[in-house]
Amino acid sequence: VDLDDPLIMLIDRENTEQLLAEQQRTMNGTFDDAHVAEAGKLMGARYVLACRMTRYDEVLTRQAEVQLQVIDAETGRIQLAETIRVTRHELDKGNTRAQLVDLAAKRIAARIAGFDPYAK
Repeated sequence: VDLDDPLIMLIDRENTEQLLAEQQRTMNGTFDDAHVAEAGKLMGARYVLACRMTRYDEVLTRQAEVQLQVIDAETGRIQLAETIRVTRHELDKGNTRAQLVDLAAKRIAARIAGFDPYAK
């Protein structure tokens, strides 16, 4: 993913936390996935990338699993949903944590790079 691409805007946690805090003041309940599109729209995003680590074990099973979603900020429609998995069979000896995170991040980046919202 080319972060110099004018179509990609990286939002840091500090700015999103400020926005989410403001949005939570106007809503009852807690912030959840249902509000991701609305928050993205408020930030000026067309699409929101939401990732959630659903499995991580660097000791026993040495695996990681990340749920990936690309959400249309205009409609709230999920444009892409996929589970990214890294297993121990893909790891070399050495720093398990770094390898798990690195492989998962590379797979997410590759999947995003191939994302075309207009493809059917």
